[in-house]
Amino acid sequence: MDKNLSNIGEHWAMLQTRPRAVNIRKDYGYLPDEVIEALEGEQIQTDNVVCQVYACNVPAFNLFLDVCHLWRYLPMGGLIGLDWVQVQAWLALTQQVISPIVIRAVQVIESSAVRTLNK
Repeated sequence: MDKNLSNIGEHWAMLQTRPRAVNIRKDYGYLPDEVIEALEGEQIQTDNVVCQVYACNVPAFNLFLDVCHLWRYLPMGGLIGLDWVQVQAWLALTQQVISPIVIRAVQVIESSAVRTLNK
């Protein structure tokens, strides 16, 4: 699971843009088309970058896409990581209850994205 999460973070960082989320699915909630295709066994391909998201990682990927704008920056440039106080406030505002397993998975995606963006 962690290797797939690291790949997700690296590929997201290479894109440096948030994929569009346009579909609402009863079973999966608010997910990008690319993720829904991945749930059906396809690969995500956005701007010539391909990354497969395992079905077990979709909740973490979806949460990461929702909060990926809440970064903490170093004073001289570069990323520290997500601002988890803001993430917690966002979760409270949207009334979402997220399991610790999903939070840990988002942290793996985050660390991979930070490592890639700070290269």
